[in-house]
Amino acid sequence: MFSELLDLPFLDFGKIRASWGEIPTAIEPYSYPGLQYSVGLYKRYGNFMMNTPDQLVDEDIHGAVKTQKEVGMEFRFLKSRIGFSATWWDGTEKDIPLVMTIAGYNGFKTRLTNTGEIAKQGMDFSLDLRPVANSNMTYEINTTFSYLIKNDVKSIADGIDQIVLESPILSGAPIMVHAVGKPWGQLFGNGMTMFEGKPLLNPDGSYVVDPQKYFGSVLPKFTGGIQNSFKILKNIIVTANFDFQIGGKFCSVSENRGDFSGLSARTSGYNDKGNPIRDPVDEGGGVHVTGADATTHEDVDYYVDAYDYFAGMPVWDSYIYDLTYLKFRELSLGYKIPVNQFKGFGKKIKGISLSFVCINPWLIYSDSKGFDPSEVSNPSGEIAQYPGTRSFGINLKINL
Repeated sequence: MFSELLDLPFLDFGKIRASWGEIPTAIEPYSYPGLQYSVGLYKRYGNFMMNTPDQLVDEDIHGAVKTQKEVGMEFRFLKSRIGFSATWWDGTEKDIPLVMTIAGYNGFKTRLTNTGEIAKQGMDFSLDLRPVANSNMTYEINTTFSYLIKNDVKSIADGIDQIVLESPILSGAPIMVHAVGKPWGQLFGNGMTMFEGKPLLNPDGSYVVDPQKYFGSVLPKFTGGIQNSFKILKNIIVTANFDFQIGGKFCSVSENRGDFSGLSARTSGYNDKGNPIRDPVDEGGGVHVTGADATTHEDVDYYVDAYDYFAGMPVWDSYIYDLTYLKFRELSLGYKIPVNQFKGFGKKIKGISLSFVCINPWLIYSDSKGFDPSEVSNPSGEIAQYPGTRSFGINLKINL
């Protein structure tokens, strides 16, 4: 609390803090030795059946420890009309107990073992302002901002460089994996093979498939929010909240299935010749595809039949989007009814407030058009989810 040691007229509060700690993670009870037989009732005949386990447990299995360090500072100025805080944190997870799929020929399907190391580091900021404060109006702004510096997978296990975290949400769709040397939660799967920034094309205009392409991490780099609060004439309260994030990836199954079925907007329309893309290629239709020849690497371009392009395209590059968005999250308009001005009310009712609330009034910006990145249904992407909704409501609060 260095503000107690300094006599500065503009500094109301000043603090520097630091912490270090370890957070243990235990393995599930009865995980070791893991070869217990289980008893179940075979309902059809009413017989008890013994089940053999199909998970092998490492004989050295043990819990994990997460180490967390952080350093921060906090300031308040000008009678607390300005407040600021900043925190740098660093965390490491080692020997995480994880069930891993193994070859079934050895009699087991999975193995419970301690795996690798994940190193995380980031910064968090907050800024509080009260630019207007008088008898007629008070305006406060509260903001938060976080920056994920790194979240890297340092190691997994001996001889293992990659593990699957999530099964494919659609056959052939990207999966989410941990890969050594890459950020946490990579989208991984069939993508375009690139040469000097251009996709490689086969003689029929189809893309050369890279079955092991990393599309990026599902975690955003920047996240934050802004809360605005107005108090007008002591009775009217208005709040407007915004939030945002920058970076991160997700895949859209809805768009893929829409293209496959010919129901999406981009499966119709006109090509650069001015002809419907659904017309036969020899009649001027088709989708115009450009790239580099798979053999010579020279620039080439083709017109591909629309059905072959949309229904037979095995790559997912055009269905991978950023999780970047800016959203007007909530609007609230409230009024505190002055009950003390009404005879009889002031004794029985201490306060009445009436407010109008709107949730998700406006998705201001998103990289994906037609989907709300803030409501993606799965860690790796959206799975034919419902569209985002906007809701309206009225709240009545009575304090007795």
